[in-house]
Amino acid sequence: MSNNNVKFSTQSTNFWLNVALLVGGLFALSADVVTNVFAAGVSIIAFVGAFRSLVQKPDLRAWLTDANTWVYLANILLVLIPSIPVDMFRHMYDFFVSLLGKDYQGVILALFSLTNIVLRWLGTKGLLFNKK
Repeated sequence: MSNNNVKFSTQSTNFWLNVALLVGGLFALSADVVTNVFAAGVSIIAFVGAFRSLVQKPDLRAWLTDANTWVYLANILLVLIPSIPVDMFRHMYDFFVSLLGKDYQGVILALFSLTNIVLRWLGTKGLLFNKK
């Protein structure tokens, strides 16, 4: 999920939002009530980042193909549902980039990968293929 048109800068708001998400994620590893507070903080930071990105890029196509958008959305969903496989977000990003770029071979490959990940995830949760 790299965006080759963006230059690295410590002056970038996206850089500092991602640093805050990283620090928040490191503190959210404990099992105390503190975990919930940090998880909520990480989720709020990610929401602010996603909303800011949407406001800066009111074009939905540009927003969906921005790698930072997927970092923010992944952080929000992973706080809410920690068992979601992280790889799923990379393939969702690939799906939208391929779809909006009219690369239908990439769309099909991303869908196969997403289907595989979702079926395995649901299978490990016991939601599919229950043996009675």
